[in-house]
Amino acid sequence: MNSKKVDSLVRLRDALVMAGEALNEYIETLAPPEAQERGREADLVAVKEETFDLNYEAFEGQRIGAYGVASKKGNVEGKFQSAFNVLKASNATIQNRYHGQGYEFAYWLFNEKIYRQRLKPKA
Repeated sequence: MNSKKVDSLVRLRDALVMAGEALNEYIETLAPPEAQERGREADLVAVKEETFDLNYEAFEGQRIGAYGVASKKGNVEGKFQSAFNVLKASNATIQNRYHGQGYEFAYWLFNEKIYRQRLKPKA
């Protein structure tokens, strides 16, 4: 399979992920207030964490502790772009990190790079 076909399939998959997330947001607006209070961790749909299996460089910050950073340069372009698109569609920032049920890490974007940090265990 040539790279143009792969890129097209990656873009189609990303578009379907974004459409699914938009549909979930709309469904949530129709839910009763009690159901809406479940919060982000109880979201019904999140992409598989394998989407974010990239090459991360380890860092340690005074305020946030250990974290990893992945850039387009050090990763397979299609795989990086797919993960990037999911986080961009979810507006993932350091204040609004992306993760799903059963995730080991939380993910966010900053300066065209993907950041991740291990989630703290629930008490």
